[in-house]
Amino acid sequence: MSKISLSRRSGSVLAAALAVISFGVAPAAGGAERDGVPNAARADGPPRADGPARADGPPQAEFHIVSPGPGASLSGYVGPESMDPLHGYVPRGYSPRDFHRRVIRHAGIIRGIREDGKLVRAYCFDLEHPTRGHMPYRYGTWGEARTRNLGYIARTIHDYYPNTAEPAGMSERAKAAAVQAAIWFFSNRYVLDQDHPLFPTTSRIVSRVIKEGPLEEPASPSLRVSGPEHVRANSLAGPYSVEGTSDKASVDVTGGEMYRDAAGTQPIRSGAPLERGASFYLRSAHPGKVRVRIRARVVHHIGQAAVYVREAGYPGMPREGQKIILAREDCVDVVIEKLVVIEEELPPPPPVEHHPSLEVHKWVHPGTYGHAGQRLHFKIKVTNTGDVALNNVRVEDHMRGLSEVRCPRTTLAAGESMVCSATYRVTRRDLRHHSVKNCAAAEGRAFEEGTHVRSGWDCAQAYGHVPVTG
Repeated sequence: MSKISLSRRSGSVLAAALAVISFGVAPAAGGAERDGVPNAARADGPPRADGPARADGPPQAEFHIVSPGPGASLSGYVGPESMDPLHGYVPRGYSPRDFHRRVIRHAGIIRGIREDGKLVRAYCFDLEHPTRGHMPYRYGTWGEARTRNLGYIARTIHDYYPNTAEPAGMSERAKAAAVQAAIWFFSNRYVLDQDHPLFPTTSRIVSRVIKEGPLEEPASPSLRVSGPEHVRANSLAGPYSVEGTSDKASVDVTGGEMYRDAAGTQPIRSGAPLERGASFYLRSAHPGKVRVRIRARVVHHIGQAAVYVREAGYPGMPREGQKIILAREDCVDVVIEKLVVIEEELPPPPPVEHHPSLEVHKWVHPGTYGHAGQRLHFKIKVTNTGDVALNNVRVEDHMRGLSEVRCPRTTLAAGESMVCSATYRVTRRDLRHHSVKNCAAAEGRAFEEGTHVRSGWDCAQAYGHVPVTG
């Protein structure tokens, strides 16, 4: 089964975008509120974007961090391990005695860029590791992120900036910073100084999110095609099916033809769109490979996690990076391929040789007679001993004085039998000869070939006797 693989553009697109955007990142001075990519591992400024823009990241990277978005500086504390964020935000007047001081120069939206030049917007939910310009990321799952309260974090992003106008009456920078502060409260127990201007807003966000409850993890986008991987030339193969989270996908076929039906009577043009779950069939006249290329647009939903992809051998990149979560949907055009191996056409099967055959077994009842006019009942069992059905089956019996031979039918399947019957009246001549002998054979024709078949003869004999008188 084929899986999603991003179609890569030229590295120059990414390099140019990185060069333009990331060079705008600069350290803030004197603790003033200034946009900068958040670096929770240090409190002396946002990360630097030193070095050339990267366009040669790991193959599994789906976007790179390039610049900060709206946000502001935060000052506050990380609460002790015993703190449970689901019990609510700390009240004003809380004592920071068991808390750890943490000043963050930028809290808010993080911008990434995909290789097609499209921006990705995310929040951070990890205060333990750094993020800096050019760091590569890929989409992952909540299980990979291994962070508490992700359902509440997803609810926060879903209900607040940048997906709604909430919290109302604030600048974009203040909204982004308040939402980020609420996220860090759920993930790392981060609380603002009680005199910080965003303290009441962050507290209200947390209270409302706890009341509304967590969201479930959004479904990861997928695109796949299923079906046979090895088929014979000139044979119609399938069904193949396009599955995933996209409603439609276009299918290109190179080296073969595509059909809607198993009979191959409804062709599909290459590149035609197919609905999700639709089936199709393939045929190729020559051995080789058929390339099936599926194109579709999939959506990474709000709340999907992304994890850092470490670039081995590239100096300056940390061993671990912040975990981030999508702040807005990210629509991605993806391409997958499936190679179907076309093997040599099977030679035609040898013609089937049928062997029609009939067998007859005859008997008479009673086996003796004593006077003229006595009835003798002859039975003829006819059996199809061949391997093909027969029709026009009949019994041949030329005995003078015998009634017509009656059979229940004129067809016999292979291995099937039937019993035919005829009656004979004893004559004076039979009394003088002391016996009556009768022989019969059967014949028929094979259904398919029309071959004539005939059995051998089989005989039955009744014997005369002189009545005993007193």
